[in-house]
Amino acid sequence: MCFIIYIYLMLIKVMKVDPKNTSKLCSKCGKIGKRIGQGLFKCECGYQVNADYNASKNIMKRSLEYISKDGIFVNIPKNMSCTYKLW
Repeated sequence: MCFIIYIYLMLIKVMKVDPKNTSKLCSKCGKIGKRIGQGLFKCECGYQVNADYNASKNIMKRSLEYISKDGIFVNIPKNMSCTYKLW
């Protein structure tokens, strides 16, 4: 909730990212891994983490790729008054 309010107050544009394979792709090595049930992601490289966290890292990486292709500069504030962190 705090992050959404922060976006609104700072007038930050929200970017739409293609979610295809973000829950299957390993955020560490880039290979296709396995989702064990709803909560766990495992990859053959040995990386094991919460599946939603893994997918969110992939979405973040994909958005940064879009930004770098478009030449958009992003300023992420060092001090946020919220307790939530972006990553």
